[in-house]
Amino acid sequence: MPLSNRPDFIPSITLLVSASVWGLFWLPLRYVSDNGFAGAWSTVGYFFISCLLLTPFIVLRWRKLRAGGVALLLTGLFSGGAIALYILSFLFTSVTNALLIFYVTPVWSTLLGRLCLGETITGNRLFAVGLGLAGLWVILGSEDGLPIPRNVGDVIALIAGIIWAYAAVRLNQSKAHAIEWVTMFMLCAFGVSVVCLILTPEIMQPPTRESFAQSGFFLLCALAAVALPFNFAILWATNRLSPGRVGLLMLLEVVVGISVAAVVTDEAYGLPEAVGTALILCAAVVDIVRTPDTASERGTQ
Repeated sequence: MPLSNRPDFIPSITLLVSASVWGLFWLPLRYVSDNGFAGAWSTVGYFFISCLLLTPFIVLRWRKLRAGGVALLLTGLFSGGAIALYILSFLFTSVTNALLIFYVTPVWSTLLGRLCLGETITGNRLFAVGLGLAGLWVILGSEDGLPIPRNVGDVIALIAGIIWAYAAVRLNQSKAHAIEWVTMFMLCAFGVSVVCLILTPEIMQPPTRESFAQSGFFLLCALAAVALPFNFAILWATNRLSPGRVGLLMLLEVVVGISVAAVVTDEAYGLPEAVGTALILCAAVVDIVRTPDTASERGTQ
């Protein structure tokens, strides 16, 4: 069967494009954080504005949201909470560390796919995971040891990656409409961001009137509006692909994020980073061209 005719082809391409866009997300967010919305204030503002934009869907589809019950709430809590923590990690550690530590996700998602969905861990999947992790290792630099957390931002990124892996399993099993996922995702992400704000020192430094008058607030509004369709696309594709594949394809965010960071920040991008990104791209290609081995990937779900 040609690749373009496979049920998993469009979701895979959608996820690759969305991952590329997400690789740029940290840039305006860090600008906002440096211009009046410090730390968790920027994530709270982003998710609050996103929830406001989703108000029409909340009003029109509240019965569907209520019908989703605890299952939909938990899916939103894990997926939204994971991304809220992930975004927050960029503000407390380097872009490279946040991306690399979060994207050990393919290991967690492949294991959870086996435990929760009964997926077979094939040799092809192991090869793809190996390529992805090798890419992360090369980019990080083996002389620095394992990619273990070294500061609070690293810890947040690691926790976010593990939670997102489980969220991918729940999304794969969910029968809800993508609109309900995105709505609950944003509501829960906002709630988790508020909790993070309360637990961090930034609670004592709220944005000033000048901060709202500056471009930071308007950039948050624009960021929320642009990101919503891609959030929808990611959750839509995640429901149609295995957790292991989701983790591997989202590795493209690492490639984009580190490449952009090398241009606009002082973070290095040399031969190790180039080799690592090539390995990560190869991991995605290897996983895309393999024969689907789960019902969800064949489109029977």
